[in-house]
Parts: sequence; structure tokens; C-alpha cells
Amino acid sequence: VRAVLVQINGLLGLEPASSCCCLAQLLGGLCHSCAEEQEVATRRAQIAQELAVREAEVAAEVRLAVMTIETRLEQVILARQQLDSWNNRLSALEAKRSTGESTFLEISEARLQRLEAEHNLVRQVVAWHLGYVQLKKAQGVLSQECGYGAHSH
Repeated sequence: VRAVLVQINGLLGLEPASSCCCLAQLLGGLCHSCAEEQEVATRRAQIAQELAVREAEVAAEVRLAVMTIETRLEQVILARQQLDSWNNRLSALEAKRSTGESTFLEISEARLQRLEAEHNLVRQVVAWHLGYVQLKKAQGVLSQECGYGAHSH
């Protein structure tokens, strides 16, 4: 048991700090039941502490993932607004082309900027969705949703 606990966390396999206080040990004999009880109590306390630490870490990971999703959603909205702006600019330039108020170069540049804005929007949407993947990972449900649940073989 101790070897398995050491693999999880090096501190979990340490010897208990206090010694057995039963009369048999004081007289020089071995008190197996007292030592076993103390070992079990020590391991339970160490596991409980490790569990509390891990729960706090998971809560922090979930909070971070939620904040990341919110930030990335704002970036998607901004990228969409930028794309809309370039679409409007391109439409205005193409409308002015018939009257000679815009040049081929201006229209080409606006098309290029629109394509870059589309690319940016796609990147932001992908990043937003990856934020959801991180959230599901932090919540511990990603493997189940991917088909690797407790019942899969």
C-alpha cells in the first residue's frame, strides 16, 4: 500500500511522525494492532490532504477555463465586427468602381484585408471551441464524451 501511495505523491508513503503509545511497545514488545491502526490513520489523513489539494487545483482549472472561454468569445465578437467592417468597406469600394471613385488597387487591398479578417475569425472561433475542450478536460468529462468512459473497452 505504501509503495502505491508513494507513486501518487512522495509524501504519502512517509512513516507516521508520532510513535505508538501502547503499553506493549513501552515494555519493548511489538504492538501490531496499534501500529496498523496508526498506519491506517496516517494514510487516511495523507489521502484526505491530497484529495483536498487536488480538489482545489481542479476548481482553479475550471475557473481558468471559464475565464478563457469568456475572453475568447470576446475575441470572436471583435473578429466578427472587423470582418463586417471590411465587408462594408469592400461593398462601398465596389459600388464606387462604376463611377471611377475607387481604384482596382483599393478594391484588391480591401479584398485582401477581408480575407485576413475571415482567417482571423476562423482562428478565434477555433480557439473559443478549444476553450470548451479545456473546460471539459478540467471537469473530467472529456474522456467520457470522447467514448472513453468507465464502461468502454
